[in-house]
Amino acid sequence: MELRAARTPQAPPDLGGIQRLVAESGRLKQLVLELLDASRVEQGQLVEVRETVDLTELVREICDRHTTERYQCLLDAQPGIFGELDRIRVGQVVENLVENAVKYTPQGGRVCVRLWSEGGEAHLNVQDEGIGIPPDELGHIFDRYQRGRYVDDRRFAGMGLGLYICHGIVTQHGGRIWATSDGPGRGSTFHVVLPISSGVLVS
Repeated sequence: MELRAARTPQAPPDLGGIQRLVAESGRLKQLVLELLDASRVEQGQLVEVRETVDLTELVREICDRHTTERYQCLLDAQPGIFGELDRIRVGQVVENLVENAVKYTPQGGRVCVRLWSEGGEAHLNVQDEGIGIPPDELGHIFDRYQRGRYVDDRRFAGMGLGLYICHGIVTQHGGRIWATSDGPGRGSTFHVVLPISSGVLVS
């Protein structure tokens, strides 16, 4: 594009080419960030600044952002759930889980998000109507570079680091994360539990 512009500076810009460059640059940036975060997982350095976070509002913002004409993100959230958390990293977990749920759910389907507190812990469930997870893969989906055998790599590009990073963020908050599914084609539910009554950081 630079050479073309140099040869014919009066020519209109190649809008399609520019858009492709922007899209590929964004994809490359995301891959680099995921690789950096994966390294931080191993070093126990993902969770940094902790502050009082309105978890209800954070989850609501993310769910609203992913509600479109093609998909619905339905939220059932208990109001006023606060915790001493790394807002950016917890937001990254919720964003990843909701984004995955939308990505793997057929058009017109629903993603159901539920948030409540119990016993000094915040509980988050993200349920989709997507491709589901085979029983033998449930114990490995949070492994580094893990990709499900029913994931079409041509439609859903990725390195298999998103859930690995989510696991690191949750465990470094002293929480737990796991998934359940009734099998292929029957959707999945991701469960996150975060302590909200303690400031203990696990590394």
